[in-house]
Amino acid sequence: DKLFLPQDVVPAIPNIQNVMKIEACYTIGEVEVKFSVHSKTLYDIIKRYGIPKLKVGKFTYVPKSRIDEIFNS
Repeated sequence: DKLFLPQDVVPAIPNIQNVMKIEACYTIGEVEVKFSVHSKTLYDIIKRYGIPKLKVGKFTYVPKSRIDEIFNS
């Protein structure tokens, strides 16, 4: 069974907060306002382009660089 692997075999999930800094991210609401995009459309774009999301409390953050690259091209 692969369900109960020893701790040294279980793949570690990287701490996304160390990779994505909140200062370099937009909240979902900020993206909707700045680029005049509907929330459903934004979530479709995030899924289509595989943009990483960071959930902190009630806010979801996405990297500014990836969002700007998509909407400013």
